[in-house]
Amino acid sequence: MVWNGWRNPDDGNFGLPEFRFEAEQYEAEPRRAGADLGWERPARRVAGLLEAGVRAHPGRFAAWGCELSAVPARPWEPERIVVFLLHPGVAAVVDGRPWLRFRMTVPVTGDDPAEQAERLCALVTAQDPRRGAEVSGGSKEFADLLGHPWTPTG
Repeated sequence: MVWNGWRNPDDGNFGLPEFRFEAEQYEAEPRRAGADLGWERPARRVAGLLEAGVRAHPGRFAAWGCELSAVPARPWEPERIVVFLLHPGVAAVVDGRPWLRFRMTVPVTGDDPAEQAERLCALVTAQDPRRGAEVSGGSKEFADLLGHPWTPTG
């Protein structure tokens, strides 16, 4: 693999030497970089593992008519992550049927991220998430139609 012919339209004097790589080295580097998660903040790693764990078993929320929406790790909240669920699921949103979004906030510690994700997965799927979660989307009309109290938190 050869990298050459460098250009910078804003700098006519720009120039870099030619770089050569063995094909195996060139192909291995993106795989290595993708597998290196050492740069991730603990909350981000836990969130990613938790989301992957729940998505690997989509029926975990099915008993309650819920579907996982997202598990963000916000940079300004390094000690917690948020689990968003849609009831009855994304298809209701797409089809214009009544829906609600629920939010569960769970703590993240310095413990092993994989162990935390497994523990949190068991915690958030152990019981009807609509009972302990906060309403964070939808409408009062939709809540009434779905038989759920309208108590939005934002």
